[in-house]
Amino acid sequence: MIAKILTKSATFAAVIYNDKKVMEGVAELLEMRNMGYIESMNASRTTEATRKFLVEYSNQNDRIKYPQFHVVLSCKGHELDKSELLEMAHKYMDGMGYDHNVQPMMVYFHHDTDNYHVHVITSRVKPNGEKIDHNFEKARSSKVINELMNVNLDEETKEAVTEALKYKFNSIGQFQAILESRGYESYQEDQSLRIKKGGGVVMSLDIQTVKDAFKEPERDKKRDSQIKALLSKFQKMSGSKEDLAKYMKDMFKISLVFVGKKDSPYGYFIIDNKYGVVYKGSSIMKVKDLLDFKTFDDRKEEVKKVIEENLAVNPRLTSKSINSYIRRQGAYLDLKKAVVKIGKQSFDIDEEIITQLKHNDRVNFVQGFSPSSEKELSALCTVFKIAPSDLVIKDVKREVLNLEDAITSFSAILHNCHDRQQLFDALNDANIILVKGEDDYVAIDIHRRSVFSLSENGIDIKNVMARDMTKERTKAIEIQKQSNQPKINVGRINLNEGQASNGINYNEDEGRKTNWERLEGEGGLKR
Repeated sequence: MIAKILTKSATFAAVIYNDKKVMEGVAELLEMRNMGYIESMNASRTTEATRKFLVEYSNQNDRIKYPQFHVVLSCKGHELDKSELLEMAHKYMDGMGYDHNVQPMMVYFHHDTDNYHVHVITSRVKPNGEKIDHNFEKARSSKVINELMNVNLDEETKEAVTEALKYKFNSIGQFQAILESRGYESYQEDQSLRIKKGGGVVMSLDIQTVKDAFKEPERDKKRDSQIKALLSKFQKMSGSKEDLAKYMKDMFKISLVFVGKKDSPYGYFIIDNKYGVVYKGSSIMKVKDLLDFKTFDDRKEEVKKVIEENLAVNPRLTSKSINSYIRRQGAYLDLKKAVVKIGKQSFDIDEEIITQLKHNDRVNFVQGFSPSSEKELSALCTVFKIAPSDLVIKDVKREVLNLEDAITSFSAILHNCHDRQQLFDALNDANIILVKGEDDYVAIDIHRRSVFSLSENGIDIKNVMARDMTKERTKAIEIQKQSNQPKINVGRINLNEGQASNGINYNEDEGRKTNWERLEGEGGLKR
């Protein structure tokens, strides 16, 4: 397991990031604890309300400039499920001084990469207003992870050193390069090599032991030519030595360890882990040539060409797919800002391409509801303003858990409502849209990304829909109108982006109508 402490923040921006991932369907809120009234809001919870709670909670201690603590805990592949990751998160936070029994905390489970991981958000302030210790945070984090994973750092280091001594190398520097490629720092002191990991020295090795292991590397001309070809190819696709090193290690088990200043190394070692050989990189390619990366303009043109060619082959590609293609050029498409970033620089993308990708993203989002009939497809098109030809009916069975949960939630809401207006309010709060067709109603549960026909699932709302509001409810609404206080509806549907967002839904030009009311006049969406 790996722990990565992310950027600090004064405004708890991590909540925005994680809630956005939930709306995109690639994450879920596993747990919210010790957060008072925010927990009771359930489906009507908003990102803004959550951030405000954490900011106000942290204001108990006004000496902390950046109170957000945001960490990612990641396992290898799917070796831990979300419940196991949640348990690990509790233990990790306790070990870092954040008592999960009392500390306000949110845990999000993400499944948008090959490795399952959770994001944990909390405040650096204790409930009594004291600051939680942040000294040597990364070193303590490494220690806590080792303890959780039952890793004996001393034994692990001995094993790494034993394996490194088996390589063919002929200098102390080359041996240190092997250790560095395995995550260890080292330095010479007297006649010992001090080996560091996790912020401290974990082992001392006699220099003579290293010298006794010197072996002259056996060079293979064919292998040298192969490595040179790989370096030449991926050097053209990289924007930095870090990018290049990652490609070579991940794809070919070849480590590049640079020597000298970080921004201007004077040399490098090549560690061929496949054959256990270490030698100077200059014997394959001079460091000057290796670090002669393409100019920004050259890389810009390459990225534009990749985007245009891939969209020509498949006009329905999403921005996520495009990013997977241009990642090899060290580039990232920021659709919101309509730019492509390459390192610290960026360039604008044609408006036509941005429009196309936004449309594709919206279609992809809506397709995620997995319509299984014409009526469900039609309801989604009505709400999200896309053409029926953009969606396909899924023959395969939808994710049962989400669908069953959505149906159960709707039935529970219906059971507790006694008239039409009460039902509308409850559905609005739960972020559920009801669309009326010719002979049936279709429910769209935004939170669970599920869509289902009421009649096909044995849900009858005719009796509730037929009931008018009670006199008491009518009177309350009249009082509200007289006081000129607009009714606040959460769970607004953002039709332009194809996704839901929480917020106040108010439109002065349309007489304070909600989206439900506006759409009712446009094609049958019922408020």
